[in-house]
This record gives sequence, structure tokens and C-alpha cells, in this order.
Amino acid sequence: MSRRSAVKALGLLSCTAAFPACLSSPPAAALPVEPRLTARPGAPTQSGSAGKHQFDVPASSAVIYVPQAVQRTSPTGLLVFLHGALRTVDFFVDGHRAGADSSRVIVLAPYASNGTWDAISGAFSRDVEVLNAALQWTFNRWSIDPARIVMSGFSDGGTYSLGIGRANGDLFTRVVAYSPGFLLGVDPVGKPPILISHGTSDTVLPIDATSRLMVPQLRSLGYAVDYREFDGGHAVPMSVLNEVLRSLA
Repeated sequence: MSRRSAVKALGLLSCTAAFPACLSSPPAAALPVEPRLTARPGAPTQSGSAGKHQFDVPASSAVIYVPQAVQRTSPTGLLVFLHGALRTVDFFVDGHRAGADSSRVIVLAPYASNGTWDAISGAFSRDVEVLNAALQWTFNRWSIDPARIVMSGFSDGGTYSLGIGRANGDLFTRVVAYSPGFLLGVDPVGKPPILISHGTSDTVLPIDATSRLMVPQLRSLGYAVDYREFDGGHAVPMSVLNEVLRSLA
């Protein structure tokens, strides 16, 4: 059994130093923008098909997984998942598939325009356009329930999801961050509930310097935070991931 298979068997989707796709790479410089998204769900105007597909957006691309049971015009839930550094997407989308099938939830995973999300080591910039375009592409093809849209992410993607999610609380009904690193400064819109999970043995983003500091900060700002520590390293707990998908059913 490979190390990756062994980790999955333990109920974790792990991307650690053993898998180089988690290591950070600085994004190229770009003009800063406000982290506000304008894409909104509505009646589909274009055709879409079930299955796993990759599509292009300005400056990047995205992967979408649509369960066979999803009907194009019947409102469904949408989970947006943001990858960690160096753009590991397929592995995590595949990890969502069984839960997405049973819950009839669409999973959308954009690629950052560079190695990691822009604001991690700079300012919000072209990745805001990437997210907006990927969302609009999805909204144009499937009927998405506005009350069931979750922003989630792992590692750098978890950090970015906390920023984008808090800046767009009028779009996202929940924000989920798996092993995030720090809080990005944003002008908040709304107060979506937040779920954070973090491994107590994380050596990539150690818990004492990250989530155990962020959770009290978020609560002091008035956010309802569901905080889950687990016995493990830098990983996404499958139990939490599937629970999030079931909440969108």
C-alpha cells in the first residue's frame, strides 16, 4: 500500500511534506483588488454535463464534479474547494466524489493563477477574478440554491477561504477551513458560520501558531466558529468533509 493510500485509509486526505504539491511558491505580482465576488446563482442559460470536467477561466482553470443525480434545473448545493500551495486539485476533488454523489452536491475546485493564492504572500488580485469566473461558469450551467453555497479550502486554500468567505458573506452560507495558516485582513460582509479543523500533530502549519490563535480572534469578531481538533497531521478529515457535504444535501 502506498503512503497516500495508507493515509486515505485512516480517514484523512493528506498533503504534507511527503507530497511536494503542498509546499508554498510565491505568486507573481499583480494589481491589488477588493476581494468581492459579483457572480450570483440564477436560471441556467447554458448546457452542462455530469461527471468530472476541467474548464478554462481567465488566467487559470478549474475542475468541477457534478454527480449523475444532479438535475440541471433543480436547485442543488455547491461546495467550492480551494487547494493548498502548488495547486493540488484532482486528489482532493476525487476525495469529495463519494460524499458529493450521496448528497447530490456539486464540487467546484478552481486553480490559483500561480503556485498559491495571491493574498497568501501579497494582496488579493487576479485570483479574485479566477474565483468569480469559475463561479459564474457554474451558475450559468446549473441551478444552485443560494442557501446552500459553501466556501472551503485546505492549508493555503483554507487561509484564503477564510478571507474570501468573510468578504462575501452575502454569497457563502458557510466557510470551512481545513488546517489554515492565518487570518487575511478583509472588510467583512455578513457573518457566515465558520468551521475550522486542524491536526494536533501538524508540522506544516503547527496548530499552536495558527488555529488556536485564529479561533478566539474570529469569535471575538462575532463569528460562530465550530472548531474541531483531531489526532493527525496536515490533512483534511474525511469525517468532517463528508459532514459538510451532507449539510448541503
